Amino acid sequence: MELKWFEDFLSVSRCYSFTRAADERHITQSALSHRIRQLEEWLGVPLFNRNTYPITLTPEGQTFLSTASETLFALTHMRNDLHQRYQKRTSVLRFTMLNTLSLTFFPEWINQVNRSNHTRFIRLCDQKSTFVEHISLLHSGETDFLLTYAHDSVALIQQLAPYPMLSLGQERAIAVCRPDSEGKPLYPIGQSADPIPWLSYGQNSFFAHALARRPELLGYDA
Repeated sequence: MELKWFEDFLSVSRCYSFTRAADERHITQSALSHRIRQLEEWLGVPLFNRNTYPITLTPEGQTFLSTASETLFALTHMRNDLHQRYQKRTSVLRFTMLNTLSLTFFPEWINQVNRSNHTRFIRLCDQKSTFVEHISLLHSGETDFLLTYAHDSVALIQQLAPYPMLSLGQERAIAVCRPDSEGKPLYPIGQSADPIPWLSYGQNSFFAHALARRPELLGYDA
């Protein structure tokens, strides 16, 4: 059993819709449905009538609603209280970041921070598979810092607008292509109406969101 299952359940109960609840929870609808199924399997009862529109709670779901709300409130309050006490005692800073940055940027950067500011305790949050999940950690208060790429072409970046943001550097993404016999690109970008075969990123990654706004690259995955 996971605490996020309770949060998912309460969100669906409040929204009367898996689609709206998924937007509220910053996850995909399929991921939300899967987690609700896991909660129902753990409890051994169905919680929602999925054949009605909008969806409604089953009698068991109605009974579970007050318990889930009280349990979530109590556990969240306890977690926040313990975290505040622990932070005051140890000055732990929690980081979450895109997988690439955890390998290429973070190690050297955090060493520089430690040398200049004497930060003693760093904790890395569990790695997430999607960009949306990394943002959710910040929304839920489970991390103090989110280290990410940022670009205007990625609409999800707008969800970070309420938070203070600091640019730590710049990187340039360069498309590379196998050359033809004359040393020219085999698939020149923007010079043909034909789709370009290209090695893509996972559909929920940061760069997948960025490349989706580049129509000249909308070919097929190689």
